[in-house]
Amino acid sequence: MNSVASEIAAEPLLFTWDSPRGQRTTLAAFLVLSLVAHALCFYVFQIVYPAPVALLPPPARITFIAPDSEEGRTLLRWIDAEDPAVAFTTHPAPGARLGTLPKAEHLPSYSTIQPILKELPPLKPDLRVPSSQPPGAVHSGAR
Repeated sequence: MNSVASEIAAEPLLFTWDSPRGQRTTLAAFLVLSLVAHALCFYVFQIVYPAPVALLPPPARITFIAPDSEEGRTLLRWIDAEDPAVAFTTHPAPGARLGTLPKAEHLPSYSTIQPILKELPPLKPDLRVPSSQPPGAVHSGAR
C-alpha cells in the first residue's frame, strides 16, 4: 500500500484541491475596486444644470403727446391726415338708397341662339345568327 500511496503522490492530481481563499480575496478586491470606480465616475460626470435665468421684458412706457407743443401739433396733424380708418371707409353714391339692389343686365345665351342638333345614324340591327363559338367578344344587338 505504501507503494501505491507514493505513486499517487508522484502523479499530479487532476483537480487542485487547495483552499479558494486567494480567489475569494481577489474577487472581493475587484468588487471593492469596481464600486469605488463607479462612485468616482458618478461624482466626476454628474450633470449640474445651471439655474434658469429669466429675462424680463422691459417695462411698458407711455408717451403723452401734448397739443400745446409744436412737435405735438405737427404729429397730431399728420395722424389726422394719414388716418387709415378714414382712407378705407366707403362713401355711398349720391342718390343711392339703402336696401335696393342695382338692376343686372344679364341676357342668357340659350334664349337667343338655338344649338344645331346632329342627326342620329339609322339603327341597323344585326340579324345574323351568332356562332356558337365566337372568336372574339360577344356583340350586343343594340349599338
